[in-house]
Amino acid sequence: MKRIAPKERLRSNCFAGHGFAKRAIRHLPILLILLFFVVSVHADVSSDLVELDLAAGSITISEQDGVLTYTQGKTSVQSTGGCFIQQTGYAANTTANTITIANSTTCSITIGNLNIQSSEPPISCGYNSNLVLTLVGSNTLTSTSTSAIYVSSSGSLIVGGS
Repeated sequence: MKRIAPKERLRSNCFAGHGFAKRAIRHLPILLILLFFVVSVHADVSSDLVELDLAAGSITISEQDGVLTYTQGKTSVQSTGGCFIQQTGYAANTTANTITIANSTTCSITIGNLNIQSSEPPISCGYNSNLVLTLVGSNTLTSTSTSAIYVSSSGSLIVGGS
C-alpha cells in the first residue's frame, strides 16, 4: 500500500485547490436554473384563506404533500391555508352544486349561508379523508336520495360552529 504525503492528500481532495472553483463556476448556470425552478414552483402556493362561491359551481378539494388544491370548474387554487365557502343569493336560491373532499385529503373548511339541494350528498368526504367543518350563518344541506353529509368509513368529520 502506497503512503500519501500530507501535501499530496490535500491536492487529491476535490475541494482543495483551483479545481473545485473551476467546477463550481462551470456548474453555476445549472444551479441557478434549478434554484429558479424551485422558487417558481412554490410561488403559486398561498397560505392565505381561500374564498369560494358555491353558486359558481361544484368544488373539489384535494391534497398532495400538504398543499390543498381547491378546484371549481376549470379554475384551481393552491393553498396551505383554510377555505371559506359561501353562496351568493343563498336565501332566495338553492343550488345543486356540491363540495367534494377527495380521497386521502385532510382539510378545514368553513361554510357560510349555503342552501344546497342535490341528489348527491351536498358534502362528501372520500376514502381516508378528514374534514373539520365549521358552520357560520344559516346553512341548509339537503339530498333527495342519500345523506346530506357523506363520510367514508375510513374518514372522519368534526363539526363546529361560531
